[in-house]
Amino acid sequence: MDLSKAWIVKRKGRDVIALEHTPDGFDLYVCDSPNGSDDYSVTLAIPRRK
Repeated sequence: MDLSKAWIVKRKGRDVIALEHTPDGFDLYVCDSPNGSDDYSVTLAIPRRK
């Protein structure tokens, strides 16, 4: 799998869900700034390495 080419297909939540590419692949960030907790969902697409 080519982690450097991953992208977010679908995200659900009240605050930030972000994908940041790194030399080893990616970091996925979920930021829940408002008070209290909430449910978050994210769907990633990761292509196969050629």
